[in-house]
Amino acid sequence: MKITTKKSLAMMLSIAAMLAAGSAAAFWPQPTTACTAANEGAFETVYRWTRWGEESFTYYCSDSTWQIFEHCDPRVGYCVVY
Repeated sequence: MKITTKKSLAMMLSIAAMLAAGSAAAFWPQPTTACTAANEGAFETVYRWTRWGEESFTYYCSDSTWQIFEHCDPRVGYCVVY
């Protein structure tokens, strides 16, 4: 395989991984409370039941938008803080 073919393949795989990660985040449950100046700095946790257990998503209210703060996945057994 030529170097350019390998580079192209690596670039396509990395783009596919980034698109998959972005699309997965789009399907995460969102908080139902509006993020306003009144609750600026507040945290809200949203739960979703999966076949592996209860999955949780903790959001932080910042600049009138909910930002993902922490994701706990029972499949891997630990939480990721963003």
